[in-house]
Amino acid sequence: MNKPTFDAMVAQYKKPTIEGEGAASWDKGVRCVIPEVQIGGKAVQDGTPSPDAPVMPEFSVGTTVVSRGKNLVNLDYDEYNAAEFWVGKKNVLIAAQETVRYKENTQYTITFDAVIPNDSDAIMYMRFRYTDGTLSGFPNTEIINGQRTMTSGANKTVRQVECTSATSGKFTLVSLQIEEGTTVTPYTPYFDGGTAVAPELLAIPGTDIRDEWNPQTGMGVRRVGVQSFDGTENWNFSAGYGTEHYNAFYAISHPAFVNNQNNLPTFCTHLPRKPGNWYAETAGVVGGVANKMIYFYVSKTAFPDLETFKAWVTTQHAAGTPVTCWYALEEPIPFQTDPAPLIQPPGTGHIMQTGGTLKGVPITVTPVTHS
Repeated sequence: MNKPTFDAMVAQYKKPTIEGEGAASWDKGVRCVIPEVQIGGKAVQDGTPSPDAPVMPEFSVGTTVVSRGKNLVNLDYDEYNAAEFWVGKKNVLIAAQETVRYKENTQYTITFDAVIPNDSDAIMYMRFRYTDGTLSGFPNTEIINGQRTMTSGANKTVRQVECTSATSGKFTLVSLQIEEGTTVTPYTPYFDGGTAVAPELLAIPGTDIRDEWNPQTGMGVRRVGVQSFDGTENWNFSAGYGTEHYNAFYAISHPAFVNNQNNLPTFCTHLPRKPGNWYAETAGVVGGVANKMIYFYVSKTAFPDLETFKAWVTTQHAAGTPVTCWYALEEPIPFQTDPAPLIQPPGTGHIMQTGGTLKGVPITVTPVTHS
Protein backbone atom coordinates (compact mmCIF):
# COMPACT_ATOMS: atom_id res chain seq x y z
CA MET A 1 0.00 0.00 0.00
CA ASN A 2 1.44 3.38 -0.99
CA LYS A 3 1.50 6.34 1.38
CA PRO A 4 -1.29 8.41 -0.27
CA THR A 5 -3.63 5.40 -0.08
CA PHE A 6 -2.69 4.75 3.55
CA ASP A 7 -3.17 8.43 4.48
CA ALA A 8 -6.57 8.49 2.79
CA MET A 9 -7.63 5.36 4.66
CA VAL A 10 -6.53 6.73 8.04
CA ALA A 11 -8.08 10.15 7.37
CA GLN A 12 -11.59 8.70 7.33
CA TYR A 13 -11.29 7.86 11.04
CA LYS A 14 -11.24 10.13 14.06
CA LYS A 15 -10.58 9.63 17.77
CA PRO A 16 -12.65 12.32 19.53
CA THR A 17 -12.58 12.82 23.29
CA ILE A 18 -16.04 12.33 24.82
CA GLU A 19 -16.72 13.31 28.43
CA GLY A 20 -19.72 12.78 30.67
CA GLU A 21 -20.92 12.12 34.19
CA GLY A 22 -22.22 8.59 34.51
CA ALA A 23 -22.30 8.14 30.73
CA ALA A 24 -20.42 9.11 27.57
CA SER A 25 -21.94 8.64 24.11
CA TRP A 26 -20.88 8.99 20.46
CA ASP A 27 -22.08 8.31 16.90
CA LYS A 28 -20.52 6.79 13.77
CA GLY A 29 -18.38 4.37 15.73
CA VAL A 30 -16.26 1.56 14.32
CA ARG A 31 -16.41 -1.85 15.96
CA CYS A 32 -13.09 -2.30 17.76
CA VAL A 33 -11.45 -2.27 21.17
CA ILE A 34 -11.92 1.28 22.46
CA PRO A 35 -8.49 2.97 22.47
CA GLU A 36 -8.94 4.63 25.84
CA VAL A 37 -11.48 4.86 28.65
CA GLN A 38 -10.85 6.81 31.85
CA ILE A 39 -13.05 6.30 34.90
CA GLY A 40 -12.61 9.09 37.45
CA GLY A 41 -13.04 9.12 41.20
CA LYS A 42 -15.79 10.98 42.99
CA ALA A 43 -16.31 12.07 46.59
CA VAL A 44 -19.32 13.41 48.49
CA GLN A 45 -19.33 14.85 52.01
CA ASP A 46 -22.94 15.18 53.05
CA GLY A 47 -22.92 17.95 55.64
CA THR A 48 -20.55 20.39 57.28
CA PRO A 49 -18.13 18.71 59.70
CA SER A 50 -17.18 20.16 63.09
CA PRO A 51 -14.84 19.03 65.90
CA ASP A 52 -17.73 17.44 67.79
CA ALA A 53 -19.66 16.17 64.77
CA PRO A 54 -17.42 14.59 62.12
CA VAL A 55 -18.78 13.85 58.67
CA MET A 56 -17.24 10.92 56.85
CA PRO A 57 -17.06 11.41 53.10
CA GLU A 58 -18.19 8.74 50.67
CA PHE A 59 -15.99 7.76 47.72
CA SER A 60 -16.68 5.92 44.49
CA VAL A 61 -16.28 2.21 45.27
CA GLY A 62 -17.29 -0.63 42.96
CA THR A 63 -17.96 1.70 40.03
CA THR A 64 -19.26 -0.53 37.23
CA VAL A 65 -19.37 0.58 33.59
CA VAL A 66 -20.63 -1.18 30.48
CA SER A 67 -20.21 -0.69 26.75
CA ARG A 68 -23.49 -0.68 24.86
CA GLY A 69 -24.74 0.14 21.39
CA LYS A 70 -27.68 2.18 20.12
CA ASN A 71 -30.35 -0.26 21.30
CA LEU A 72 -30.28 -0.15 25.10
CA VAL A 73 -32.70 -2.97 25.91
CA ASN A 74 -31.49 -6.57 26.26
CA LEU A 75 -34.78 -8.39 25.76
CA ASP A 76 -35.21 -12.15 25.40
CA TYR A 77 -38.22 -12.22 23.06
CA ASP A 78 -38.99 -15.90 23.63
CA GLU A 79 -39.12 -15.34 27.40
CA TYR A 80 -41.18 -12.18 27.02
CA ASN A 81 -43.75 -13.66 24.64
CA ALA A 82 -44.13 -16.79 26.80
CA ALA A 83 -44.74 -14.75 29.96
CA GLU A 84 -48.21 -14.22 31.36
CA PHE A 85 -50.02 -11.01 30.52
CA TRP A 86 -49.79 -7.92 32.71
CA VAL A 87 -47.32 -8.54 35.56
CA GLY A 88 -45.34 -11.33 33.91
CA LYS A 89 -44.58 -9.48 30.70
CA LYS A 90 -44.02 -6.22 32.54
CA ASN A 91 -41.41 -7.79 34.83
CA VAL A 92 -39.50 -9.44 31.97
CA LEU A 93 -39.11 -6.09 30.21
CA ILE A 94 -38.11 -4.29 33.41
CA ALA A 95 -35.41 -6.92 34.01
CA ALA A 96 -34.16 -6.40 30.46
CA GLN A 97 -33.46 -2.76 31.35
CA GLU A 98 -31.39 -3.65 34.41
CA THR A 99 -28.18 -2.12 33.03
CA VAL A 100 -29.86 0.91 31.43
CA ARG A 101 -29.25 4.21 33.19
CA TYR A 102 -31.63 6.74 31.68
CA LYS A 103 -30.15 10.23 31.74
CA GLU A 104 -31.93 13.04 33.57
CA ASN A 105 -34.18 15.28 31.45
CA THR A 106 -33.27 13.33 28.31
CA GLN A 107 -35.67 12.09 25.64
CA TYR A 108 -35.65 8.52 24.32
CA THR A 109 -37.34 6.95 21.31
CA ILE A 110 -38.91 3.50 21.13
CA THR A 111 -39.36 1.54 17.92
CA PHE A 112 -41.26 -1.74 18.22
CA ASP A 113 -42.99 -4.30 16.06
CA ALA A 114 -45.90 -6.31 17.46
CA VAL A 115 -48.32 -8.87 16.02
CA ILE A 116 -51.80 -9.40 17.44
CA PRO A 117 -53.74 -12.33 15.94
CA ASN A 118 -57.19 -11.55 14.54
CA ASP A 119 -58.85 -13.84 17.08
CA SER A 120 -57.06 -12.26 20.06
CA ASP A 121 -58.74 -9.84 22.43
CA ALA A 122 -55.36 -8.49 23.59
CA ILE A 123 -55.23 -4.79 24.33
CA MET A 124 -51.51 -4.13 24.12
CA TYR A 125 -49.87 -0.92 25.20
CA MET A 126 -46.38 0.61 25.36
CA ARG A 127 -45.51 3.42 27.76
CA PHE A 128 -42.80 5.40 29.49
CA ARG A 129 -42.88 5.63 33.27
CA TYR A 130 -41.09 8.74 34.60
CA THR A 131 -39.34 9.39 37.88
CA ASP A 132 -42.02 11.93 38.81
CA GLY A 133 -44.67 9.19 38.73
CA THR A 134 -46.34 10.23 35.47
CA LEU A 135 -46.80 8.09 32.35
CA SER A 136 -46.97 8.60 28.61
CA GLY A 137 -47.55 6.24 25.70
CA PHE A 138 -50.18 4.52 23.67
CA PRO A 139 -53.50 4.26 25.54
CA ASN A 140 -54.83 0.89 26.64
CA THR A 141 -57.79 1.18 24.27
CA GLU A 142 -55.62 1.43 21.15
CA ILE A 143 -54.92 -1.87 19.42
CA ILE A 144 -51.33 -1.92 18.21
CA ASN A 145 -50.35 -4.08 15.25
CA GLY A 146 -47.20 -3.63 13.18
CA GLN A 147 -44.28 -1.28 13.74
CA ARG A 148 -44.85 1.84 15.80
CA THR A 149 -42.67 4.51 17.38
CA MET A 150 -42.99 6.83 20.35
CA THR A 151 -40.77 9.38 22.09
CA SER A 152 -40.60 10.24 25.78
CA GLY A 153 -41.70 13.64 27.02
CA ALA A 154 -39.46 16.70 27.02
CA ASN A 155 -37.91 17.70 30.36
CA LYS A 156 -38.74 14.29 31.77
CA THR A 157 -36.49 11.63 33.29
CA VAL A 158 -37.41 8.09 32.23
CA ARG A 159 -37.56 5.52 35.00
CA GLN A 160 -38.46 2.52 32.83
CA VAL A 161 -40.32 1.39 29.71
CA GLU A 162 -43.31 -0.91 30.08
CA CYS A 163 -45.01 -3.06 27.46
CA THR A 164 -47.81 -5.49 28.27
CA SER A 165 -51.49 -6.23 27.74
CA ALA A 166 -54.48 -5.20 29.77
CA THR A 167 -56.18 -8.49 28.94
CA SER A 168 -55.20 -12.14 28.69
CA GLY A 169 -55.29 -12.12 24.89
CA LYS A 170 -52.18 -13.24 23.02
CA PHE A 171 -49.79 -10.96 21.16
CA THR A 172 -46.21 -11.30 19.97
CA LEU A 173 -43.53 -8.66 20.39
CA VAL A 174 -41.27 -9.10 17.37
CA SER A 175 -38.68 -6.41 18.04
CA LEU A 176 -38.04 -3.55 20.43
CA GLN A 177 -35.49 -0.77 20.32
CA ILE A 178 -34.95 1.93 22.94
CA GLU A 179 -32.49 4.61 21.86
CA GLU A 180 -31.41 7.99 23.15
CA GLY A 181 -32.75 11.03 21.28
CA THR A 182 -35.86 11.92 19.34
CA THR A 183 -34.86 10.56 15.92
CA VAL A 184 -36.27 7.24 14.72
CA THR A 185 -33.53 5.04 13.27
CA PRO A 186 -33.58 1.48 11.85
CA TYR A 187 -33.71 -1.37 14.34
CA THR A 188 -30.36 -2.60 15.65
CA PRO A 189 -29.93 -5.68 17.87
CA TYR A 190 -28.70 -5.19 21.42
CA PHE A 191 -24.88 -5.02 21.68
CA ASP A 192 -22.91 -6.06 24.75
CA GLY A 193 -19.37 -4.68 24.62
CA GLY A 194 -18.34 -5.84 28.06
CA THR A 195 -18.31 -4.78 31.71
CA ALA A 196 -15.56 -3.28 33.85
CA VAL A 197 -15.45 -2.70 37.62
CA ALA A 198 -13.11 0.03 38.83
CA PRO A 199 -11.07 -0.11 42.04
CA GLU A 200 -11.78 2.47 44.75
CA LEU A 201 -11.09 5.91 43.29
CA LEU A 202 -10.70 8.99 45.48
CA ALA A 203 -11.38 12.65 44.70
CA ILE A 204 -11.44 16.04 46.39
CA PRO A 205 -14.95 17.56 46.20
CA GLY A 206 -15.26 20.84 44.33
CA THR A 207 -12.03 20.32 42.38
CA ASP A 208 -10.78 18.40 39.34
CA ILE A 209 -8.31 16.47 41.49
CA ARG A 210 -9.22 12.78 41.38
CA ASP A 211 -7.85 9.30 40.85
CA GLU A 212 -8.38 7.72 37.43
CA TRP A 213 -8.39 4.20 36.03
CA ASN A 214 -8.29 2.89 32.46
CA PRO A 215 -10.07 -0.49 32.13
CA GLN A 216 -8.54 -1.01 28.67
CA THR A 217 -5.04 -1.37 30.13
CA GLY A 218 -5.73 -1.78 33.85
CA MET A 219 -3.46 1.20 34.49
CA GLY A 220 -4.51 3.91 36.93
CA VAL A 221 -3.11 6.93 38.71
CA ARG A 222 -3.55 8.13 42.29
CA ARG A 223 -3.75 11.89 42.71
CA VAL A 224 -5.33 11.99 46.16
CA GLY A 225 -3.53 11.07 49.40
CA VAL A 226 -5.06 10.35 52.79
CA GLN A 227 -3.72 10.86 56.31
CA SER A 228 -5.30 9.88 59.62
CA PHE A 229 -4.04 11.26 62.94
CA ASP A 230 -4.00 9.59 66.38
CA GLY A 231 -2.46 12.32 68.56
CA THR A 232 1.08 10.89 68.66
CA GLU A 233 2.25 13.06 65.76
CA ASN A 234 4.71 15.89 66.29
CA TRP A 235 2.03 18.57 66.60
CA ASN A 236 2.94 22.24 66.65
CA PHE A 237 1.23 25.51 67.46
CA SER A 238 1.57 28.16 64.74
CA ALA A 239 1.61 31.60 66.31
CA GLY A 240 2.17 33.29 62.96
CA TYR A 241 -0.82 31.81 61.17
CA GLY A 242 -3.44 32.12 63.91
CA THR A 243 -6.18 34.75 63.85
CA GLU A 244 -7.98 36.73 66.52
CA HIS A 245 -10.48 33.96 67.25
CA TYR A 246 -8.80 30.83 65.85
CA ASN A 247 -5.64 28.96 66.72
CA ALA A 248 -3.68 27.13 64.01
CA PHE A 249 -2.10 23.72 64.63
CA TYR A 250 -0.18 21.41 62.31
CA ALA A 251 1.71 18.10 62.38
CA ILE A 252 5.15 18.27 60.80
CA SER A 253 5.07 14.54 59.99
CA HIS A 254 2.50 15.10 57.24
CA PRO A 255 3.63 13.82 53.83
CA ALA A 256 4.31 16.22 50.98
CA PHE A 257 1.55 17.29 48.64
CA VAL A 258 0.98 19.76 45.81
CA ASN A 259 2.93 22.99 46.28
CA ASN A 260 1.51 25.31 43.67
CA GLN A 261 -1.10 27.59 45.19
CA ASN A 262 -2.53 29.01 48.38
CA ASN A 263 -5.45 27.26 50.09
CA LEU A 264 -4.39 23.93 48.67
CA PRO A 265 -7.07 21.32 47.89
CA THR A 266 -7.65 19.55 51.22
CA PHE A 267 -10.69 18.33 53.10
CA CYS A 268 -11.26 16.69 56.46
CA THR A 269 -13.66 14.60 58.53
CA HIS A 270 -13.81 17.11 61.42
CA LEU A 271 -13.43 20.56 59.87
CA PRO A 272 -14.65 22.20 56.67
CA ARG A 273 -12.28 23.26 53.95
CA LYS A 274 -11.16 26.77 54.91
CA PRO A 275 -12.38 29.29 52.34
CA GLY A 276 -10.47 32.33 51.15
CA ASN A 277 -7.20 33.35 52.70
CA TRP A 278 -5.57 31.86 55.75
CA TYR A 279 -6.42 34.78 57.99
CA ALA A 280 -10.18 34.64 57.46
CA GLU A 281 -12.02 34.30 60.78
CA THR A 282 -13.34 30.80 60.06
CA ALA A 283 -12.65 27.28 61.25
CA GLY A 284 -11.29 24.80 58.76
CA VAL A 285 -8.34 23.01 57.19
CA VAL A 286 -5.94 24.46 54.63
CA GLY A 287 -2.77 23.22 52.98
CA GLY A 288 0.45 25.15 53.52
CA VAL A 289 2.52 26.36 50.57
CA ALA A 290 6.03 26.59 51.97
CA ASN A 291 6.18 23.64 54.35
CA LYS A 292 3.43 21.51 52.76
CA MET A 293 1.62 20.86 56.03
CA ILE A 294 -2.12 20.76 56.71
CA TYR A 295 -3.14 23.51 59.12
CA PHE A 296 -6.12 23.05 61.42
CA TYR A 297 -7.92 26.27 62.37
CA VAL A 298 -9.98 25.76 65.51
CA SER A 299 -11.69 28.01 68.05
CA LYS A 300 -9.38 29.52 70.67
CA THR A 301 -12.15 29.10 73.23
CA ALA A 302 -12.43 25.33 72.69
CA PHE A 303 -8.74 24.78 71.94
CA PRO A 304 -6.73 27.35 73.91
CA ASP A 305 -3.41 25.48 73.71
CA LEU A 306 -1.54 22.68 71.98
CA GLU A 307 -2.17 20.07 74.69
CA THR A 308 -5.94 20.55 74.44
CA PHE A 309 -5.77 20.10 70.68
CA LYS A 310 -3.61 16.96 70.91
CA ALA A 311 -5.93 15.48 73.54
CA TRP A 312 -8.88 16.04 71.19
CA VAL A 313 -7.08 14.27 68.32
CA THR A 314 -6.28 11.35 70.63
CA THR A 315 -9.86 11.13 71.87
CA GLN A 316 -11.28 11.10 68.35
CA HIS A 317 -8.95 8.29 67.36
CA ALA A 318 -9.91 6.23 70.43
CA ALA A 319 -13.60 6.76 69.64
CA GLY A 320 -13.20 5.24 66.18
CA THR A 321 -13.60 8.58 64.39
CA PRO A 322 -9.98 9.54 63.71
CA VAL A 323 -9.26 12.99 62.34
CA THR A 324 -8.60 12.23 58.67
CA CYS A 325 -7.62 14.48 55.78
CA TRP A 326 -7.48 13.98 52.04
CA TYR A 327 -5.07 16.09 50.00
CA ALA A 328 -3.61 16.49 46.51
CA LEU A 329 -0.46 14.41 46.04
CA GLU A 330 2.65 16.27 44.99
CA GLU A 331 3.38 13.61 42.35
CA PRO A 332 0.77 11.23 40.90
CA ILE A 333 1.30 7.59 41.84
CA PRO A 334 0.66 5.01 39.07
CA PHE A 335 -0.89 1.63 39.85
CA GLN A 336 -1.78 -1.48 37.86
CA THR A 337 -4.76 -3.86 37.97
CA ASP A 338 -6.02 -6.55 35.64
CA PRO A 339 -7.43 -4.97 32.48
CA ALA A 340 -11.10 -5.33 31.52
CA PRO A 341 -11.15 -4.04 27.93
CA LEU A 342 -14.42 -2.72 26.52
CA ILE A 343 -15.46 -3.16 22.87
CA GLN A 344 -17.22 -0.37 21.04
CA PRO A 345 -20.14 -1.19 18.72
CA PRO A 346 -20.56 -0.02 15.16
CA GLY A 347 -22.58 3.18 14.96
CA THR A 348 -23.87 4.71 18.18
CA GLY A 349 -22.03 3.75 21.34
CA HIS A 350 -22.34 4.36 25.06
CA ILE A 351 -20.13 3.82 28.08
CA MET A 352 -22.63 3.83 30.94
CA GLN A 353 -22.22 3.54 34.69
CA THR A 354 -24.50 0.82 36.01
CA GLY A 355 -23.29 0.41 39.59
CA GLY A 356 -21.15 1.73 42.41
CA THR A 357 -21.53 3.64 45.66
CA LEU A 358 -21.83 7.01 43.91
CA LYS A 359 -23.71 7.85 40.73
CA GLY A 360 -22.46 10.15 37.99
CA VAL A 361 -18.73 9.45 38.13
CA PRO A 362 -16.59 11.24 35.50
CA ILE A 363 -16.15 9.16 32.33
CA THR A 364 -13.85 10.07 29.43
CA VAL A 365 -13.81 7.95 26.25
CA THR A 366 -11.70 8.10 23.10
CA PRO A 367 -13.65 6.02 20.54
CA VAL A 368 -12.79 5.44 16.88
CA THR A 369 -15.37 7.07 14.61
CA HIS A 370 -15.89 7.68 10.91
CA SER A 371 -15.28 11.27 9.83
